[in-house]
Amino acid sequence: MTLPIQICPIMSLTFEAYAKKHIASHLKKLSFEDRYLRFCSGLSDAAIDKYVENLSCVTDGMFVVYDNDVVTAFLHVAQITKNECEFGISVDKNYRQHGYAKALFDRAIVYAQVKDYDTIFMNCLAENSVMRHIVKKRGFDVQSDLQEVTASLKVDTSNQIGAAIIHQAANTMAIYDLAFRTKVHQLKEFMELLRPV
Repeated sequence: MTLPIQICPIMSLTFEAYAKKHIASHLKKLSFEDRYLRFCSGLSDAAIDKYVENLSCVTDGMFVVYDNDVVTAFLHVAQITKNECEFGISVDKNYRQHGYAKALFDRAIVYAQVKDYDTIFMNCLAENSVMRHIVKKRGFDVQSDLQEVTASLKVDTSNQIGAAIIHQAANTMAIYDLAFRTKVHQLKEFMELLRPV
């Protein structure tokens, strides 16, 4: 049985430590080229550990897509100024072209509305055609030089109450979904133990 993928926010300090381990594993599985496109640098495993160590569910927005216990996609919302933030995203190569990046962007834009960020930025390398396509489709204004692309999106923060309701409902669904998936995974493991040898 394959369950539909659900975006899970990292909201509590209890869940943060668990999630960070899986986020680090996800980022370390990225190829050198994918690391280069994600971070504009081919980060080493040690640099990824340091990056993940500095993530905080108190100051950052963090959204992951899980498949069983594996993070398959991750979006980080980092505060730049009081009203500006930056998105960084990665999707495992085996899970691309399934709409995960789009779903993560949509979810993070609602988060930005709730946090009263009026501008979202996204920087990527000029050769990152996939990311350029995604930000254009999401309505970002794209400025490019020969090496880097800077995309920005003005966020409508006029309906924070509506955004907060959507944000909370999505969070609640994600928590129940993750709990359900965990139980299904545990049941599968139990059934494997009962299978005759």
